[in-house]
Amino acid sequence: MTAHTVEQALLTLGSRIESIRISKGIQQDELVQEAGISKSTYLRIVAGKEGVGAGALFSILEVLGLLDSIVAAVPQQKLSPMQIVSSKGKSRKRVTSSTTTNTGRSTGKNADEDELEW
Repeated sequence: MTAHTVEQALLTLGSRIESIRISKGIQQDELVQEAGISKSTYLRIVAGKEGVGAGALFSILEVLGLLDSIVAAVPQQKLSPMQIVSSKGKSRKRVTSSTTTNTGRSTGKNADEDELEW
């Protein structure tokens, strides 16, 4: 697979969207109406211009029947609970001791409540 710059990817995607629209016999006015976007937004997308919202692009892809293909093209990553916690910038802490009541039963609370805050 060829590595693209963002500029090249936008140009390629825009060109492919326009080709698919034409091959499906969909008029520009019909597409923009169904996608709920302006014609100028559509023209910016097919010209490969930056600064167009992802929502507009995805609306076009949905009308063309391509949205599922785009979502499928991005691989799903399985994350462990530790990866999720570490991605939030918080460190995991262990409970070091628990307090007991006068009956000798554990309250389940940490002796140092600050230690439990992640």
